[in-house]
Amino acid sequence: MISSTEAEDPIVQASSLSKWSQEYTQLSNGKFLGRTVDLSLGPAQLLRETMNQAVDQKCQPLTDCYSLGMAAHAGGTWQSRPLESETLFLLPCGEAARLRTPAQSDILVAFIDRAELQRGARQILGMDADALFEGQRVKKVDAAAAGRFRAALHQIMVSALDSPEALNYEAATRRMTEAIVEACLDMLSSASDIPRVERDALRVHRAIVERARDYILANRDNPPTVTELCTYLNMSRRGVHYAFMQVLDVNPVTFIRHVRLHAVRRALLQGAESVSAAAHHWGFWHLGMFSCYYKELFGELPSETARKSPQLRDVRWLADA
Repeated sequence: MISSTEAEDPIVQASSLSKWSQEYTQLSNGKFLGRTVDLSLGPAQLLRETMNQAVDQKCQPLTDCYSLGMAAHAGGTWQSRPLESETLFLLPCGEAARLRTPAQSDILVAFIDRAELQRGARQILGMDADALFEGQRVKKVDAAAAGRFRAALHQIMVSALDSPEALNYEAATRRMTEAIVEACLDMLSSASDIPRVERDALRVHRAIVERARDYILANRDNPPTVTELCTYLNMSRRGVHYAFMQVLDVNPVTFIRHVRLHAVRRALLQGAESVSAAAHHWGFWHLGMFSCYYKELFGELPSETARKSPQLRDVRWLADA
């Protein structure tokens, strides 16, 4: 199965990838545009995703699979590690993923079932696949291997888009799967750890942000202030501010508002009784200010969101180049 889609909403975009449960929080201001090509071959899956806004992603795989990919643009983080171009990001089986993208992002990712990659690793490299995913979640890679990786996966996706009928034949999908496994093992065998800093503070800061997010969502009837958030986290206001700036590049006040605005947007997309009811439910008592905040973040008024039913659109955007 292959799909090539476009979405004008981060919440809709989060639903575009099969085999994953995802939650997106838009961090930068403006209208959202995201595109994906999602190719599923059973034991292997390829994804290419582009977005024009900075987004914080929380993703959980629904199957027991290894994940590895590359970002075309530097910026953002993967599992609390800075992402650069020409770096490989990894996710072992069973681990939840946290990705913050830059304002313009383009990522290419392969997902391979555990048994499939284990078989390939033993046959091609003579080693256990788990060993290839040990150590850091972001690694340096050889430039030539990175180029081969991108070219191989891109060619497979373009071919599937051009000839989707090939996906009905087991022999064709088996060969595609083998080509994906070979490209991934080639990349993994050339990867090396990036020198560690003395203290991995970003991982600590990410944990702080996650605790804050859970607390905000658990108290929607009484949205916390930054002072209450600091009390809950047992941290100084300065410490909380620094953690948020390091992880998300937004301050705690803005983040609290963004989480609540996304909750209102989700309610409007699901047919809320009214804009005012949805806003009040999430603690926005001044509707004029709420509308200003909403339009600043999403590039449209809440009433515009309430009138539409955004969906994934089928669109061919991946070029054969």
